[in-house]
Order: sequence, then C-alpha cells, then structure tokens
Amino acid sequence: MSDELRDWLQLAGVIVPVGALITLMVYIKGTAAGRGKDDIRQAIAWIWLAIVGSTALLIVGRTIVGGPLIEVDTLSRSIHFGDISAMHVTVLVVSLIVVVAFWAIALGRLRRVMADGPSPTGEQEEQTDAVD
Repeated sequence: MSDELRDWLQLAGVIVPVGALITLMVYIKGTAAGRGKDDIRQAIAWIWLAIVGSTALLIVGRTIVGGPLIEVDTLSRSIHFGDISAMHVTVLVVSLIVVVAFWAIALGRLRRVMADGPSPTGEQEEQTDAVD
C-alpha cells in the first residue's frame, strides 16, 4: 500500500467517526430542543456536505496543483516550498471560498437546531397533552 493511499485512509478513519459523533450530538440536542425532524435532517445534511465537500476540494486541489505546496522535513528540520503559479493561487482561493461557504451554511443550520427556545423557522413538533 502506498504512503499516499495510507494517508487518505487515515484521514477517512478520522473524518467518519468524528462526523458520526457530530451527527449524534446534533440529533440528540435538536430532539431535546423540540426541533422538527426536517430541521435536524437539513442541519446534519449540511454538516456532512461541508465535511465531504471540504475533503473533496482538498483532493481535487491537490491533484490540480500536482502535490503538496509545502513539505516539512522533520529529520533535516527544513521546509520546502513548491512552485506556486497563478493557476495554483486561483484554485486555492476558489477552494477556500467554497469551503467557507459550505461551513457558514452548515453552522447557520446547526445554530438554528441547537438553539434553546422556539424554533427560529417556526416549525414545531406536534405536542399532545394527556388529559386525565
């Protein structure tokens, strides 16, 4: 197995459990706050879109750039910088803008679901009171 493949598998081994934990926390907190299932699902979907989208942009950006732009050699205590062209800067800036947009939307949805009190979207679960 190549080192690069092992690195990507290790990254996936971190992303999936952390994403699953975040999903569980959002579901528990959203349910406890009385949010509707649609609000909770949308927040979870946006969080996963941000996670997967960020990772995909990392892979695509790395492929377009042709490898890492900065390499740190811990044995010789040196940092090597790759050649950065205008295309590389454009790819990095566009990727950064898209990632920030993904996370801004995801965090906005998450904030709505996690907030205490009535639902900011007006959606509420039907509550039935038992009458003795």
